[in-house]
Amino acid sequence: SDWASRVYYSDNGSTAIEIALKMAFRKFSLDRGILLDSDKSITNERNIQLKVLALKGSYHGDTLGAMEAQAPSAYTSFLQQPWYSGRGLFLDPPTVFIRNGTCALSLPQSIQNCHLSPGDKCFPSLADVFCKSRDSSAAADLYSTYISQQLSEYSVSSNIEHIAALIIEPVIQGAGGMHMIDPLFQRVLVHECRDRKIPVIFDE
Repeated sequence: SDWASRVYYSDNGSTAIEIALKMAFRKFSLDRGILLDSDKSITNERNIQLKVLALKGSYHGDTLGAMEAQAPSAYTSFLQQPWYSGRGLFLDPPTVFIRNGTCALSLPQSIQNCHLSPGDKCFPSLADVFCKSRDSSAAADLYSTYISQQLSEYSVSSNIEHIAALIIEPVIQGAGGMHMIDPLFQRVLVHECRDRKIPVIFDE
């Protein structure tokens, strides 16, 4: 394959997510000079908090670290995980639904949709939802502005907390309710994170 040079095997999904988080956090820390490749070179260890960027409605596993990378939900309630605090910035994503054979966007209140035309919100087929030509649409600009604003506001709010990894379920949120996330939103999200050198984790 041309996208990976190494494989790390795990025995289950939750553990795989834990490992991916460790890898992403370490890469982020090394890239930012937060720590060097040595246990003795950690700088201001106690003043650094690494967080994730994730989507509301996501589910990444039942182990403690995996649950911390999820937004509050029934899976993270006190009865399920009494230690849960939610270590991240959790965005409310746009979803796609099909009604009478037509695909349409459902935009959350956190994303202003007043500038989107019907052509940006309704699609004759599912293939049109995935079409790469949407990357230059008004919806892509709207998503980029929203994501950038959320990341900027989060970084301003704290000097010690860093968004050190993006973790997403590609397109379909399974345990969260079988929601189809707008693939354009996820493409823009990945692009914005890679521009900021934030490692990306795909939980498939």
